[in-house]
Amino acid sequence: MKSLFISVYMMLLMLAPIHASYFIISDFSYVWIVVLAATLPMLIFFLSINMTPYFSTYNLNLTPLYVWEVATAILLLAVGYLTGHWLVGIYYGIGVTLIGSGLYIYWYSKLERGSNNILKVGARLPNFELKDIEGQSVSFRQAFEGITLIVFYRGNWCPICMAQIKRLAENAKEFREREVDVVLVSPQPPSYTFALAKKLKVPFYFLVDEENKVAQQLKISSKEGMPKGIELLGYDSETVYPTVILTDNDGQIFYVDLTDNYRERPEPVSFIDEIDRHYAIS
Repeated sequence: MKSLFISVYMMLLMLAPIHASYFIISDFSYVWIVVLAATLPMLIFFLSINMTPYFSTYNLNLTPLYVWEVATAILLLAVGYLTGHWLVGIYYGIGVTLIGSGLYIYWYSKLERGSNNILKVGARLPNFELKDIEGQSVSFRQAFEGITLIVFYRGNWCPICMAQIKRLAENAKEFREREVDVVLVSPQPPSYTFALAKKLKVPFYFLVDEENKVAQQLKISSKEGMPKGIELLGYDSETVYPTVILTDNDGQIFYVDLTDNYRERPEPVSFIDEIDRHYAIS
C-alpha cells in the first residue's frame, strides 16, 4: 500500500501546478490560485531536498507545513463552493492536500521495523559479504579492521538518502582525520552505486548488497519498500531500512541508529561525537 501510495501521490503533486496553470491562463478562476497555494509547498519541499546544497535531515518536522496544508484546503473548499468549482475543491482540497499530505507525513514516513536483537550497542556485528562497484566480493571483517561507519541507504532514487550522503561527504575530512572507514551500502544495481561514487569523489567505500541478503541477515530489509513503477529503472521491489552503525576494531557496535521515520537521519556531527567519545574511553 505504501509503495503504491507514494507513486500516486508524487504524480498528483507534479501534475497539480500544470493543471492549475493551464486553467489560470485559459479560464481564470481564483480557485486555481488556491490550488497552487495548497499543492506547491509540498512539491517545493521535495524539490528542495535535491536542490539545497546543505539540506539537513535531522528532526525534519513537517507539522508546520501540514498546518498550512489544512488552512489552504479549507480555503480551497470555500472558494470552490463560491465559484462553482466545488469538485476542484474536493479533489485538491480534501484528496491531494488533506489526505495525501497527511498520509505522507504521518503514515508513509513511519517505518515498520519491529524489534532488532542483532544491531544493538555492545553486540558484535556479524560478518557478511558485499560487492564493490567492480563486482568483487568484500568480506566486512577482512576489509575493515578499524573504526567503521556503515550507512545502509535505499538508493540513488531516494532524495532523503542522497541528502544524508551529501552531508557525510561534506565531513569526509573529519572522518579521514580520525582514521574512520565510511562504508555506504545499498541493494541498488551496481551501475547506480558506481555513478554515485563517481559523482561524490570522496574516500568512502561504495558497496552493493546483492539481492538485499545482508539487510535480511541484519533484519533491516524492507519488503515492497520501493515506490511502485521504479522497478522499470532496474531496482528491485525490496529495499533496506535506513540504518547507521559504528563498529570498533573488534567489530563491536558502539553506536547504532535505527530511525523509525525515513525522513529523519542523524547529522554527521552525531557520529563524530560518538567516535571521539569512543577514542577517549579506549
